Amino acid sequence: MTIVASTLRLLGLPACIFLGMLFFYEGVPGASRIPFLTSIPVIGDLTAGRVAIKSAEAAANARRQFVDLAEKTALAAEKAERERQQKAAAIAAEDYRRRLEAARAAEAATTDRLEQEIAAHERKLKALGRSCSVIDDADRDWLLKP
Repeated sequence: MTIVASTLRLLGLPACIFLGMLFFYEGVPGASRIPFLTSIPVIGDLTAGRVAIKSAEAAANARRQFVDLAEKTALAAEKAERERQQKAAAIAAEDYRRRLEAARAAEAATTDRLEQEIAAHERKLKALGRSCSVIDDADRDWLLKP
């Protein structure tokens, strides 16, 4: 207590108030380098100072906001990629459906053409007085299977 009283008499009340505010805002010089002092709740505030505490809080807040923005951007990019893949899959499915219809139509046309050729050949054989009685419908169906 005598140190505070002698400092008050030596410097005066305005200078002591100024030094008190300086230590409160800037911290005790050199004390913030001591690792365990800043982790103690009240003493840490006095040793580190309000400026260092508030700047650390502002930096942490800025990091949180940046991380939130980065996560939001990443989610938007993932959503856009997912939508692009879904559109591409829908286009590919439609293309495959069209190809399947075209293949089925070609197969039906080929089957019809073969049926017509077989019928024409049977008519030609019938006109000549011959027939293919060796092959029945089951054999003919087996031959026509792909």
